[in-house]
Amino acid sequence: MEDGSTNSDDLPAGEVINQRNWFCIQTHPKHEHLAANRLITAGGFEVFNPQMRIHRATKRGPVWFTESTFPGYIFARFNLQLDLNAVRYSSSVSKVIHFNSGYPSIPDSQMNELRTIFGAGEIVVLTQDVMVGDKVRIVGGAFHDLVAVVQQVRPAGHRIKALLEFLGRMTTVELDVLSVTVEERCQPPHHPLNREGVSVSSEVRVAR
Repeated sequence: MEDGSTNSDDLPAGEVINQRNWFCIQTHPKHEHLAANRLITAGGFEVFNPQMRIHRATKRGPVWFTESTFPGYIFARFNLQLDLNAVRYSSSVSKVIHFNSGYPSIPDSQMNELRTIFGAGEIVVLTQDVMVGDKVRIVGGAFHDLVAVVQQVRPAGHRIKALLEFLGRMTTVELDVLSVTVEERCQPPHHPLNREGVSVSSEVRVAR
């Protein structure tokens, strides 16, 4: 329904009138934070706006970026019968997600699982996963824009050893994992299987 009113047919199955439930909200592009703040400060609604903190390599070195986990969407808990207009006409909100059957609510159990993952700050920190054999591009420093192959990943995962061509010779360098971007993932070797489903290469090694 587009006139702002709701009736019992709009309510998700099992929902009680006057009960607050979680709903998915579509925001204007790049306005997740603004929409969430407005719903909290002006409407007093409970809002969940999960975000990710990502370290990315740039020409200036590693830089933190904060991005929405679900670009263009946030979650709000409100009474569908009483608060629909207040929510969907709130600043930076595009619409409350709905279908022909009405406005689907999200079970509290699912929202609790999500909120547990993201914690009180509603942010998770993601780190770049680099593996031996990956082809990486170096960003910043003396080896800026050179491509190297990862030879070793330190136990803590913060530094790597990589092989690159520099001044006409192959050189091994140690780098901060945040100073590289993965260009190409290393593909594990594929060994053909015999009729019994055993790797041919494994049979050869055993035979030796």
